[in-house]
Amino acid sequence: MFPRFQIMLVSSMLLLMVFILLSWNTMDRLNRFSANQQVLESALLKGAGNQLLQRIQDLQTRVLLFSEEHHPQIAKLVQYPDNAALRVAMQQRVKRHFPDYSNFMLADANGFVKFTEQAPPISEHCQNDLLRFSQMSRQHGADHLYPLYTHPHQSQHHINIMSPFLNQRGLKQEGIFLVSFKAHILAQILADYELPGYQLMLLKQDDPGLIEITAKGGRETLQRAHQLDRAEQRSIHQHLQIPGSLWKLVVLSSPALYQNYQQSALLEAALVLGLVLFVTFLIVRIAWLSYRC
Repeated sequence: MFPRFQIMLVSSMLLLMVFILLSWNTMDRLNRFSANQQVLESALLKGAGNQLLQRIQDLQTRVLLFSEEHHPQIAKLVQYPDNAALRVAMQQRVKRHFPDYSNFMLADANGFVKFTEQAPPISEHCQNDLLRFSQMSRQHGADHLYPLYTHPHQSQHHINIMSPFLNQRGLKQEGIFLVSFKAHILAQILADYELPGYQLMLLKQDDPGLIEITAKGGRETLQRAHQLDRAEQRSIHQHLQIPGSLWKLVVLSSPALYQNYQQSALLEAALVLGLVLFVTFLIVRIAWLSYRC
C-alpha cells in the first residue's frame, strides 16, 4: 500500500508543479503581450504625431508666406470684392499654392468677412474663428497662431488656417486671410500609420469623447456614433496632444487582439497540461499494475 501511496503523492505533486508553471507562463505571456501592445501604441502615437505636427506647421507657414507675398493683391480684392478679374487672379494664385484647399476667405481687421470664394452664408464656426483670431492678433501680435480644430460642414468637414495681411503699402494690418482644407489632408497621415487591429483618431481636447478625424476623414465619414463610448474611453491608455491644435491623438486597439491571444495561450496551456496528465496517468497505471504483480 505504501509504494502506491508514494506513486499517487509524487504524481499529484508533479501535476501541481506543472499546473503552477503553466499558469505562471501563461500569465507572463499575457502580461508581455499587453506591454508590447503599449510599446507599439506609443510608437504609433509618436510617429503619427510628429507627422501631423509637421503637416500643420507646413500649412501654417505656407499660408503666412502667401499672405505676406501677396498682401497688395489681397488688400485690393478686399477693397473691390466684386471685381471679377481680381477674383479670378486670386483664385488661381491660391490654387497654385494650395492644391488641396477647399475655400478661402478675406476678412477685415475686425474679423468680418469681405470676400469668400464659396457662396454665402458663412458658417457660424468660421465667422467666430475670424472674430477670435482678430482679437488674439491685437492682443498677442500678428504672429499669433490660432489653434486648429475641425469645423462641421454639410458635405465635408474642414480645418481653417488664418494669417493677418497688411494693406497695399505693407504698413499696417489690413485684415485676415483664411484658407480652408478638407479633413482628409490630415486623415491620410493617420491612414499611413494605422496597423491591422489599431485605429488612430484625433479627439477634441475639451470634449475627449468626440471624434474629430479618423483615417477615413472627418467626422462626417463615420459609420458609427460620433462619440466614443465609455468602454472605448477606458481602453485608451495613452494619448498625445498635438501642438497648435485643440486635438489629442489616441490609438484604439481592437479587444479581439488580446482576446485571441489569450484564447491561444490558454489553449496551448490546456494542451500541454492534458498531455502531461495523460503521460502521468500511463506511468501511474503501469506502476500501479506492477505493484499488484
